[in-house]
Amino acid sequence: MKLFFAVGSLLMATVASGAVIFPSIDSFVITPVGGVFSSVVLNTTVVGNVASVTSSSVSCANVAGCTGNVLTFVLTASGLTLPTSPILVTMDGTLSGATPGGGNITITSPVAVSQNFGISTGAFNVTIINSVVPSSGSVTINGSFGLTLANGQTLTLPSSLGVQVGAAAVPEPGTIAMLGVGLIGVAAVLRRRRAA
Repeated sequence: MKLFFAVGSLLMATVASGAVIFPSIDSFVITPVGGVFSSVVLNTTVVGNVASVTSSSVSCANVAGCTGNVLTFVLTASGLTLPTSPILVTMDGTLSGATPGGGNITITSPVAVSQNFGISTGAFNVTIINSVVPSSGSVTINGSFGLTLANGQTLTLPSSLGVQVGAAAVPEPGTIAMLGVGLIGVAAVLRRRRAA
């Protein structure tokens, strides 16, 4: 299973000084939870505002089925410029067997959000959480990821769980106008060079 966390957008906002602020993930800690599931965590990486953890699969070998947490996570991010930012959690992957599965994403702080979701067999892609968190400056997101699978079921690669905090800033009309004037100027210079 591949878990992917993105905080913010590539271009968060332009502040009064004209500097562009890029949100970044300062730390990302995944802790597997022992229990009825069999899973293998391979690595955790953070690049800019993107954090990810990968594992080969999560499977259930319990005759009664498996329900519970697979992992907990703590993600800290900084450089967020909005007093509140959207948080969007999505997941995609492949589920074996004929029985639909399910799961739960729980965020315990900075806001309490808990959302159950269903997983269809075969390839799936679901949106799990669409909410907001207070995130001006920096934010620490604590939570857990759980599954419900039938005996013999396996959630396999490629599978991803994405968390995005923050939305792309909408350019102000003045910014768009300045960009347009700049492009017109570049076009004029190119025409003059071609004519010469």
